[in-house]
Amino acid sequence: MGSEVTFLLAFGAGVLSFVSPCVLPVFPAFVSYITGMSYNEVENQKFNVRAILHTLFSSLASA
Repeated sequence: MGSEVTFLLAFGAGVLSFVSPCVLPVFPAFVSYITGMSYNEVENQKFNVRAILHTLFSSLASA
């Protein structure tokens, strides 16, 4: 048996870890931290380039 991890398996594991009961309560705080806005302000916006850039740079810095 090979020990290869497929993209679908890795993606599925990431989705499962995201919807775990321990992570969901932290999501609004994470969104507020990344965007610099409150969760209600983020909900009212359609597209925010600043939020996308913060998320990208945060992901790259943690890699």
